Amino acid sequence: MKFDLKYFREKILKLTQEELAILLEVRQDAISRMERAPDQITLEMLLNISKSTGYSVEDLLSLKRHQVELLTVKDNWSSLLQQRDQIISYLNQLNVPAIDSHYNFELINELNALKENLRILIKKPRIAFLGNSDVGKSTMINSLLGQEVLPAAWTPTTSIPILIRHMDEKPDFLEHNAVTFKSKDNSSEKIDYSQLDNKKYFENWFFESGSPEILSTYGTRQGHKHSADSVSSAILYVDSTLLETCDLMDLPGFGTGDRSEDDDMSKSGKETADIFVYLSIVNGFMRGTDINYLKETLSVLPLIENKKTNNLKPLNNLYVVSSQAHIINDKEQITSILDEGNKRICATLPDNYWSQRSDLSGHGYQENELRKRLFSYSKDTPELRIDFENDLKNLLENLPLIIGKNSFDLISELSSKLDDELNSEINKIQKEHLMRNEKEIEINNLKKEKPEKVKKLLLENHKVISSFIELRDASAYRLSHDIANVLSVDEITSTIETQGFKNNKNDREILLSLIGSTVEQAFKDVIDKENKKIKSSIDKFISNLETDVFKGFSSIKVNSLSIKFDFKKAFVSGIAAAATYGGLTLYMTTLGNLGGYILVTKAVGLLSTIGISVGGTAAAVTAISAIGGPITLVIGLAVASSLIAFSLSGIGWKKSFAKKVMKLYEKENVLDKYQQALNEFWQETEHAFSLGVDNIITALNDKILREEALLRVNEKEYDQILIALNYFREVAVNLPEQFTNNILWSQNTN
Repeated sequence: MKFDLKYFREKILKLTQEELAILLEVRQDAISRMERAPDQITLEMLLNISKSTGYSVEDLLSLKRHQVELLTVKDNWSSLLQQRDQIISYLNQLNVPAIDSHYNFELINELNALKENLRILIKKPRIAFLGNSDVGKSTMINSLLGQEVLPAAWTPTTSIPILIRHMDEKPDFLEHNAVTFKSKDNSSEKIDYSQLDNKKYFENWFFESGSPEILSTYGTRQGHKHSADSVSSAILYVDSTLLETCDLMDLPGFGTGDRSEDDDMSKSGKETADIFVYLSIVNGFMRGTDINYLKETLSVLPLIENKKTNNLKPLNNLYVVSSQAHIINDKEQITSILDEGNKRICATLPDNYWSQRSDLSGHGYQENELRKRLFSYSKDTPELRIDFENDLKNLLENLPLIIGKNSFDLISELSSKLDDELNSEINKIQKEHLMRNEKEIEINNLKKEKPEKVKKLLLENHKVISSFIELRDASAYRLSHDIANVLSVDEITSTIETQGFKNNKNDREILLSLIGSTVEQAFKDVIDKENKKIKSSIDKFISNLETDVFKGFSSIKVNSLSIKFDFKKAFVSGIAAAATYGGLTLYMTTLGNLGGYILVTKAVGLLSTIGISVGGTAAAVTAISAIGGPITLVIGLAVASSLIAFSLSGIGWKKSFAKKVMKLYEKENVLDKYQQALNEFWQETEHAFSLGVDNIITALNDKILREEALLRVNEKEYDQILIALNYFREVAVNLPEQFTNNILWSQNTN
């Protein structure tokens, strides 16, 4: 069988003749001759190519035979994206009547916020491919796309995150199909891929563009510039129908050992993803450090399933895949491997591991539910990948239907709410115009009372902050106590005995992972309890403002007229300015999609309209876990590397092992690291709360100024304001109509 060297070089390795010649340590003209006459390639040269690239001779001789067709997914996204663009265009074309007064149309800002949120909420999902080095992530991506777009070999390849998007999404100002982006001195600054259509933002991150070969130069281990600190990530634009329904991201392999940056880049890439595909090679499935990395991935897995609002299955956006399944090539044996892998994963999870996710989604997460998310994959054997491909296909086809339905409900709810508010505002202004003297007296009284009211507000603010300090100190003590219990000799020894762990490497590996998860769970349980206490404090705080501190301000009556002020909306608007919510995250997730609130909160992820509506993919369960997860991973790996191969003997091995675990956790300063994370949680909580309080004062001042402005308008300005308000009301009423043409998703009610 002939070996097509040119196809292998261009489509698989993505190398020039000169680069391949350097790799094989031959002259470039030798490569040229072999490509022109492939039947003249000697066995010695074939072995050299095999050794240098990591491909077996058998693989080299059967490359074309092993090409697979791309994954075909029905495009339900195009219609939804058209609806999104239609409503954004509708809002962009608003022709607001001009007015001469100082009356402030707050609604303009809210409609602008709606446009921005729709751009973020309604977009294709991003699938991240994760796993240890050499598991075949790039190979899987190439297979799904039906073309060799990424460098794929058995040796560690991808060294930077590579985002793959459809060719039609390439900015007009970009000439080439592959782009690399620079690293920033401030490591906390991350590129926002959604902003890359903005030329100024693009140029701020741009490093170099060119043909896809630059990915081999900067984005692979074999590339001669792969170690350059200046490149942080890359984008490749590809013409593939699959990319009409999703973006793909190839992340550096975990645990390569020679580049700590790989783990950092992989973690950063996960933070932008909506769907995770975690690969673990079939003949070592869920062994070694795989489980620790998988659990760190679970800690940031977006919560999209919600029993009340959609038909998505538990963990529907997680795929744990035994890759290169053709090595075994026996479906019954592979099923057994997946079963055993699932048991190993579940053996490392404490009893209450899924409790927070379950509370939010309404789903149970038993062992069999996780088993349903385990699949096999082989690009060479269709029957070993069909279950994975069908499940992914169904998810990608179902997501736009759910998002479309929820988005329409959100817009309809907003339309109805704005209609009611504007109708009330119009009636109020019409009545007040005839009673200016009475209203002026009332407004002046409010202005006189306001300083004293604000003082009371700040006193209430101080009480809440003081309660946070008490909760912080109590939670720090409880965390120390709970972690000490987990890491006690008696507790570890009891775990070994009750779980039936044996004195062998495999059991020690599972035991250490379980201990790490139990420590993390202790941290998350503390945070969860604090979140609930904080929510209760916030509810009481808002209630006190409305019924006591600002009694009368929330509905100021002037001879049967009223000046309404929404304290909760003002508070939430302030919180939304925070980068993180800390202990106010749970409070934010309980607000739902009520029009005024969705407009002023950050929509930080695509799937906000599916699971927990407010807060996006950084919803409560993942926000809590994201604090502890990375700590647990680092500590767990450090401890595991020291203890897995630890030699133990005698009947007292359990107690000896427990003591060794305790000493290593002390050496890693586990408690200090979690206490630091807990302190950051409270700092974020206090900061977000303070922003909310500040915004109440600002919004209250604006409201009084707006009411004062109405006292000063002449007849012409008065008429202009009414015309403008009626115009806004018409806009609000027509919002749902802009989102109802050709709606495939309208048939989907769950």
